[in-house]
Amino acid sequence: LSELPVESIATARDFFRAVSAAHYMEPSDAPELRKEIWQAAALQPPVVEGHPHIDGIADLIEAAQQRGVIRADIAPRALASVYLASLLGFLSREREPDDPELLLLAEIYGAGTAP
Repeated sequence: LSELPVESIATARDFFRAVSAAHYMEPSDAPELRKEIWQAAALQPPVVEGHPHIDGIADLIEAAQQRGVIRADIAPRALASVYLASLLGFLSREREPDDPELLLLAEIYGAGTAP
């Protein structure tokens, strides 16, 4: 996530698509183990505070809000928590970065959070 070029992302849709794709493109020597980890994580209740992954996404959301890419009236950590829960459901199945359902996820979150 820290390597995403967030400064160059101009729309909420593109923001969520980039965050989703970053999860898919994460290198792994054990893709089956990674899939099992995502499946287990998807079953955990979301935590708003103190979760490093949610905090990282929330920081990106907050920066996007400051640039006017994402609505400022949505709490960054709450949005990150809900988004990550949705994303984990997708990551627990075999997908590709350009999967139509993943693109739909980006569309839904992008439309709902656009200023």
